[in-house]
Amino acid sequence: MSIVNEFDVLTAPLSGVHLVEANAGTGKTWNIEALVVRLLIDKRLEPSQVLVVTFTDAAAQELRERILKRINEVFEVLTASEYEGEDPFLNDLSTKYRLNPAVLEYLEYCKSTFDEASIYTIHSFCKQVLTDFRFESGLESELQIMPDSRMIQQEVIKDEWRSLNHRFSQDPESNLADILSGKVSLSQLENSFDTYSANSGLKLDLDPVSLLAHAKASVKSRWSAVDPSQWTYEYIDALKEAIHTWENQKDEIRQQWYDVQYNQWQYDYSRYGTVWEKTLELFLSTPFVKVNETHILKYTSQFHTQAVLHRDNSAPRPDHLFFELIDFLYHAKAVLENLILRESCERMKRSYLQKRQQQQILVFDDLLAFTERALDPTQHGENAKVLAEALRVKYPVALIDEFQDTDQTQYSIFRRLYVDHNQENLLLYMIGDPKQSIYLFRGA
Repeated sequence: MSIVNEFDVLTAPLSGVHLVEANAGTGKTWNIEALVVRLLIDKRLEPSQVLVVTFTDAAAQELRERILKRINEVFEVLTASEYEGEDPFLNDLSTKYRLNPAVLEYLEYCKSTFDEASIYTIHSFCKQVLTDFRFESGLESELQIMPDSRMIQQEVIKDEWRSLNHRFSQDPESNLADILSGKVSLSQLENSFDTYSANSGLKLDLDPVSLLAHAKASVKSRWSAVDPSQWTYEYIDALKEAIHTWENQKDEIRQQWYDVQYNQWQYDYSRYGTVWEKTLELFLSTPFVKVNETHILKYTSQFHTQAVLHRDNSAPRPDHLFFELIDFLYHAKAVLENLILRESCERMKRSYLQKRQQQQILVFDDLLAFTERALDPTQHGENAKVLAEALRVKYPVALIDEFQDTDQTQYSIFRRLYVDHNQENLLLYMIGDPKQSIYLFRGA
């Protein structure tokens, strides 16, 4: 059962798991400094054994300086014959330990070893874990930490772009070579990589139901029972059939247009048919190149089934197979482009992870994911337990500052170390202000 108490650093417990809500102006940093000093004196912990984790490098450096300053202040107070100040913490320590040689000797030792104090950001802490416990973490060689992985990303993107160019230069897919100048372009690959391939948490669905979710009926009816790996070839077959039909039955297709006799002047085939046909023929030769889409729509069955366009709803409507083919080819374009981009993203993601694993290269966010994975018994087996125990010995105490901005990955690391194994000699303080949380959108 959770118990809510007002926090008092003079009597705060030095074991267990505790969540502290520290609102603005409540002296959060002052209390963290005092808590560290208490741990050094009362528990005889070394500065390296008290893990302090905060959010930014600047905050970590400020904490380091302020805690060392606090140790020096305590040392001076305890060497004085009496303390006349108003600081309640210093007054308490003066009463308990003034001129105590053992305490003074230990504080002197802590000052001399304070360079080894374990005050980190979450990323620098995880880097330290993976460096100090490389083999226990499952890393085979020394880490290479990069601020970002743009070089590897660019290599992966260019490899995929070359692969796509080779693919669409070979028959029969050379019929769709213009797809690479449309939405499946190099810039689109780069955007897709940034959105999906570099983010392991985002999944792309490649099953037909997902890919056809927003497709038109003409596409769903043709592709719903066909494996997506065959869609490109199906599209090419339909394109070849449409080209052959237009070349051999052009007059019949035109005549159906004339026979319908639409009543709006803008649908006058005798007036605009020549322009529409030029656009149509461009579409049939390069279906993924941008054209005037309103012209292409004139040759779709969907257009001709809109009864509102007819002078007489009982009038005959064009029913030539050609209109069905164009309807399919026009509306299937977006579905095929989406499929090819998704397939490319999956290949790029696999290649990206493989290259980084081969070269043992991590970027900053990998540090958290690798550390969490290394501590997860379901992924790392017995080694996870060995690593967790080694870290509990090295860091029996952890103070997590700015806890309101901790996400699930970060919390999982500390939960496995201190919460799931709440041993008597361990201490975890999670300190934050929920009213100052600004990273909810990022999973805090």
